[in-house]
Amino acid sequence: MYDSFDNETRKLFASSDMATLFALLLRLPTKELVAALQDGSLIEDVTELAIDLGLDSAEFLKICAEFQTAITGFGTDDNLHKQLRIEYTQLFTHPTAPASCMYETRWLARKQGVENTATLFTSPTALDVQGCIKDAGMKLVNLAEPADHLSVEMEYLAYLFMKRAEEAKLADETSRWQQRINYFLEKHVDAWWEDLFVDLQNRAETPLYAFFGYLGINYVASLRNLR
Repeated sequence: MYDSFDNETRKLFASSDMATLFALLLRLPTKELVAALQDGSLIEDVTELAIDLGLDSAEFLKICAEFQTAITGFGTDDNLHKQLRIEYTQLFTHPTAPASCMYETRWLARKQGVENTATLFTSPTALDVQGCIKDAGMKLVNLAEPADHLSVEMEYLAYLFMKRAEEAKLADETSRWQQRINYFLEKHVDAWWEDLFVDLQNRAETPLYAFFGYLGINYVASLRNLR
């Protein structure tokens, strides 16, 4: 996808695009997402990005192909959209017992076995992410969620990688964007992303979100080479 760039810059752009894709996948499913699933364009994008990220193993490509085949089993766009929304609700937004969690604050509290009493928008974790976003000069698209919602964190990481790619010709170690990337990966991504995606893969009842979990696990693994 980014053949005209050197390997490092290509990975930065691809990492940004993959994070942008996840920011969309981790919100309430839309008709646009359904259309991209049905016509195969989403898997085509994933496969191209996987090549740039070095994730294109035979197993990975096989699972992508199996996922696309599974999509056809849902029939019409309306039925696929309905099933995506049902599972999204069961996993993340069920009013009393969501199976998983999309907020870093609540995820960490659950992991530690403690009751989370902090208001999501003003929790220390959310405020730290919000401060990172403000310091980087980024304007959020998704303003309806606290800053530690996974889709917001993905949106921010996509921004960081894009900025880092744009200045890729500058010295690596002194890059202010690389410093922001390193801080965010160590402070937030390492704290919960991989655990969340493993949990998502295990708890999903259909191939849809199980695949998103699998894809997330692989994406997080690729980030280890970008520090």
